[in-house]
Amino acid sequence: MSEIQKAEQMFRFLDHIPIGVCVLRSDFRVLFWNRWLEHWTNIPRKQILGTSIAEHFPDFNKPNYQAWLQPIFTGEQPEQVADEWLQPLLSLEPVQQMTVTSVPSDDNGFYGLISIQVAVQAAKSVQTLEGVQDPIAEIAYLTRALQNQQRLTQTIEAALQESEAKLQKLAANVPGIIYQLRWKPNGSITFPFVSSSCRDIFGLEPEAIQQPRMLLEIVHPDDRRSLKKLLILSARTLKPWTWEGRIVMPSSEIKWIQGTSCPDCQANGDILWDGLIINITKRKQAETVLEQQRQELTLKNAALEQARWQAEASNQAKSDFLATMSHEIRTPMNAVIGMTELLLDTPLNCQQQDFVETIRTSGESLLTIINDILDFSKIESGKMDLEMKPLNVRSCIEGVLDLLASKAAEKRLELAYLLDSQVPHQILGDVTRLRQILVNLVGNAVKFTETGEVTVSVIARELREEITPSSLTPCSYAIRFAVKDTGIGIPSDRLNRLFQPFSQVDSSINRQYGGTGLGLVISQRLSEMMGGRIWVDSEVGRGSTFYFSMVAKAVEEVPSLPWQGQSFMGKRLLLVEDNTISQQNLTLQAQAWGMRVQAVTSGAEAFDRLHQESFDLAILDSYLPDMQGLMLASAIRQHPENQTLPLILLTTINQTNQVTVENQAMQSGEIQFLNKPVKQSQFYNALVNLFAKQPITTLSPAQATPDVKLAEQLPLRILVAEDNRVNQKVILRLLERMGYAADVVTNGLEALNALACQPYDVVLMDVQMPEMDGLTATQYIHQIYPTSRPRIIAVTASAMEGDREDCLRAGVDDYLSKPIRPDSLYQVLSRCQLGRMKDDEERVQL
Repeated sequence: MSEIQKAEQMFRFLDHIPIGVCVLRSDFRVLFWNRWLEHWTNIPRKQILGTSIAEHFPDFNKPNYQAWLQPIFTGEQPEQVADEWLQPLLSLEPVQQMTVTSVPSDDNGFYGLISIQVAVQAAKSVQTLEGVQDPIAEIAYLTRALQNQQRLTQTIEAALQESEAKLQKLAANVPGIIYQLRWKPNGSITFPFVSSSCRDIFGLEPEAIQQPRMLLEIVHPDDRRSLKKLLILSARTLKPWTWEGRIVMPSSEIKWIQGTSCPDCQANGDILWDGLIINITKRKQAETVLEQQRQELTLKNAALEQARWQAEASNQAKSDFLATMSHEIRTPMNAVIGMTELLLDTPLNCQQQDFVETIRTSGESLLTIINDILDFSKIESGKMDLEMKPLNVRSCIEGVLDLLASKAAEKRLELAYLLDSQVPHQILGDVTRLRQILVNLVGNAVKFTETGEVTVSVIARELREEITPSSLTPCSYAIRFAVKDTGIGIPSDRLNRLFQPFSQVDSSINRQYGGTGLGLVISQRLSEMMGGRIWVDSEVGRGSTFYFSMVAKAVEEVPSLPWQGQSFMGKRLLLVEDNTISQQNLTLQAQAWGMRVQAVTSGAEAFDRLHQESFDLAILDSYLPDMQGLMLASAIRQHPENQTLPLILLTTINQTNQVTVENQAMQSGEIQFLNKPVKQSQFYNALVNLFAKQPITTLSPAQATPDVKLAEQLPLRILVAEDNRVNQKVILRLLERMGYAADVVTNGLEALNALACQPYDVVLMDVQMPEMDGLTATQYIHQIYPTSRPRIIAVTASAMEGDREDCLRAGVDDYLSKPIRPDSLYQVLSRCQLGRMKDDEERVQL
C-alpha cells in the first residue's frame, strides 16, 4: 500500500470513528471536522471548514477558553483534558471527556487536535453503561475509552507525519522549487518550507535558503530592487505576483528564474506566500536567439524590399524595352508581310510564287517568335489578365483544328476531336488564350507526328457548390483537355525540361523542328491563370498525350442553335469510319439529332450492313483500311437498291482526288463532301441539304474573302497618319484593293491640319509618330470637334498588355495591330459609319 493510500485510509478512519474529531489552527480556523461532529452539532462540514470555530461556538471568544488553549498552540503543553465545563459549549448530552492535543504544523507552529467523547455514543453504548452497576466496571470502561483515545491520538500523529512525508515527496518531484515565505508584521522574513529542488536550481541545500539573506545574495544585483518592490506591493494589496529575474550561482553561472506566488494574510498579521520557482534559462536563451533572428529577418526583409524595388524597376525597364523592340520589329514586319500579301495577288510564275510564299511563311514564323517572347514577358511581370467572355468550347476547338488542318493533311495525319456530353455548351473564359494553348499543343502534336493521328478530347466535371434558394450563380466546371498524338514521344528522363523557359527536350529538336521553347511554358502559365494545370504522359516511339485543365462557369443562357429547329428523328445512318475518335464524335452528334447510327470500320463491313438492312444515308471516310472511299461509293452505286442512297464523303483539305469527278458528283447531288475534322455546323448543313425541303446556301471560301468592292458599298473619306514610308505604301495598297483612295500625313500635327482643311470619315492613326503622337492628336480631335468628328482607328506596332486599353482611353474608336492583315482592315472599315464634318466654320487651323 502506498503512502498516499495509507493517508487516505487514515482520514477515512478518523471520519468514521464514533467520537468527534476536529483540528484547529492557532487562529481557531477549522481544518478538519469529522462526520460524527456533523451529526452531533448539526453543522455541515462544508459550512465550518476554513471558518473560525468561535463563529459557531461563541464561548471560544472567552478569555478563559483562549488561555486554556494557548499552551497547545505554542507547544508548551502537549495535551489538555477538560470535561464538565464544556457542557454549555456543545449544548449536547453531558460530555464525558474532551482532549486537546498539540500537533506540530508545517510552519514550525502547532495545531490543536480536539477529540470529544460523549456519554451517549450509540444506542448499544448507552445500554451497556446503563447496565453497569459496579463502579469498578465503570472505571474499567472509562479506562479503556481513555486508552482508545490515546491510541487515536497516536494514529492521528502518525497520519500527519505520513502526510508531511507525502508532501515532501510530491514537492521533490515537481519541476521547480515549492516554497512558503512568511513575512511578519515586524518585517522579519523566513522560509518555513523550501522543497529539495532548490539543489538543482540554486545549487544550495533547502536549509541554506531558508534565511532571506542568502536568497538576496544569490539574486543578481540588478534585479534585487524589482523583487523587493514586488514583495512590498503584494503584501500591501494581497494580489498574486509573477517575477522574472537572474540569479548568480556559486559557480558564477547566471540563470534566469520565474517566481509565482499567492499571498494570504494570517489572523496574527503574518503574510504567507505559497509559490513556485522554475528555471527559465533555456526559454530566455531561446528568446534571445529569437530576437536576434527577428532583427536579422528585419534586415533581410529590408534587403528584399530593396531588391524587390530594384526588380520592379528592372521589369519596368524590360517592359519598356520590349515595347520599343516590338514597335521597331513589327514596323518592318508590317511592310514585309503586307507587301508579300499584295505581291501574291499579282501574276507570278511558279518559282516566283514559291519565293513569295517562303518570304511570307518566314515572316509569320518571326512574328510568332516575337509574340511568344512578349507573352512570356507579360506573364513573368504579372501584367497579363484574362478577358472573361462567353465562349463556345466546340467552336474554339473546331477553329484550332481548321487552322492546323492544312499542315496535318500535308502529312496525311488524321485530325479529330471528341466532346463529352457533360461539357457545357458555353463557358466564361478568355477564348484567345484558350485557343493559344490549343494551337500550341495541337501544333506541337502535328509537328512531331509523321504518321497516324492527332486527337483532342474534352471532359468536364461539375464542381458541387452549396446551393441556397437565393443563389442564382451558374455552376462551375472542372474541364480537362487532352491532346493525343502518335508521334515520336518523349523520354521520361527529359520530361522535366518541357516546361522550362527557352528549353527543348533535345538540342537536335530545335535544329530539326525549330521553335523558341516558350510555347509550353506560356501554355502552363495560362492554364494556371485559368485555375488549372498542365501535364504530360509520353512513351518513346508511341506518342504523347498532353493534358491541361481549367475551371470555368457555365453560361446559363445558351443562344438558340440552328439545328434546334430541325429534326432528323429516326433517320438511319451508316457511318464507315476507322478512326475511333472521329467515329465517336460523328455518332454522338447524329444521335443528338435523333438519328439511328450503325458504325463500321471498313468497306467490307459496310457491304455486309447494306445487304442486311436499309439506310437513309451513308457517310464514308475517304481512306479506309481495305479500300478508298470513292471506290466504296462507286461500288455502293452499282448495287440496284442503293443507287439513290445519299452519300457523304469525308476528305482532308489537301486531298488530291479527281476534281472533275468530285465537281460532277456535287453538281448532280449524288455525293457531298465534308472536310475533316468535320465541324458540327457543316455536318448539320449537309444533313439539311439532304433531307430538308429548302437546302441551306453556304458561302464558298472565295465569297468569304474581303470584298474588293467595299468602297462601293461603304464610301469613306480616309486619312492615313503614318510616318514610315514603307508602311504608308502597304496601307495605301491594301485600301486600293478595297476601292479606296486615301490621303497621307506623317504625324499628328499634320493630321489636325488636314482635318481643318477638309472633312474625313475615318482616320487611320499611327500611335508613335514624331512631333505629335497619335494619342495626343486623338485627344485634340475630341476637344476641337466635340459633336462631329471622324472615326479614329489606332494603328500600332506595340503588342504589350494594356496598349489597346490605353488607346481606347485616349478616345480612339477601334484598334489595328501591325502587321496589318487585309481581313482585319476589312472588318475595321466595315464597322465604320458615314460621319460627315459640320460646316467649315468648325474647322480650326492650328
